[in-house]
Amino acid sequence: MYKLIVTDLDDTLLTSGAVISPRTERAVMAARERGAIFALASGRMTRAMLPYARQLDIIAPMIAYNGAEVYDPIARQTLFSLPVEAEPARQLCAMCEDMGLHIQAYMGDDYFFAEDNAYSELYAAAINLAGRATGVKLSEYIESDCVKLLIVSEPERLAAVRAELDAAFGSIMSISTSRPNYLEFTHTEANKGNALRRLAPMLGVRREEIAAFGDGQNDLGMLTWAGLGFAPANARPEVLCAAPHTMPSNDEDGLARTLESLMAQGLIGGGDSGD
Repeated sequence: MYKLIVTDLDDTLLTSGAVISPRTERAVMAARERGAIFALASGRMTRAMLPYARQLDIIAPMIAYNGAEVYDPIARQTLFSLPVEAEPARQLCAMCEDMGLHIQAYMGDDYFFAEDNAYSELYAAAINLAGRATGVKLSEYIESDCVKLLIVSEPERLAAVRAELDAAFGSIMSISTSRPNYLEFTHTEANKGNALRRLAPMLGVRREEIAAFGDGQNDLGMLTWAGLGFAPANARPEVLCAAPHTMPSNDEDGLARTLESLMAQGLIGGGDSGD
């Protein structure tokens, strides 16, 4: 019996238009009515996740920033956080600046970048939240730890620089691709799988009682650790290869159809009603 359902947002729970389809909303509500706990896990910052949590009336803690933070939306407090220290964050920014890459730093409950450009506008439109332009290089601006850093660029450009960035920072940061044009950097131990390991006992749920859903490299940890893991057909090729199970794409209501199938088999429920 799966008591905890945890899902990524973009390209998994959400359609390509970044909305929750009516069928998905009904399936989530039905699973919760059967006693399942429903939780969100995203690379997004908490403020960019909260509108979807409110739409689905989710009260369980959420995994944010690729697992660098677990946040309780009811108590409005961070349960734990694993940030990147300021000095390596500055070093990463300096390297990106030398490469001419747009990089963003997440501090507090906001995100920062040197100057507004097409990449900052693209990202702000995707999450419906504008960041802050510092007017100076981030390598000179950052004075505190960063919960996450993110490069936004063309997929081809990211592929070209990935090896160099991995060599420089792969031993001290967790590096993953959540979307083709995003390259994300978090604390070396911060990933969705490790965050789910922390969250499960908080909710009184065992590993084998968890069903996880996600499409990106940053989802693989939780997909393989959970008792049941699904990647949608639109997931990155390496995720489809590594995920235990697959399902229809996000635009084909893959999550809803999978939840409906699991409920029809009597495999979802057993927790408290609501979350």
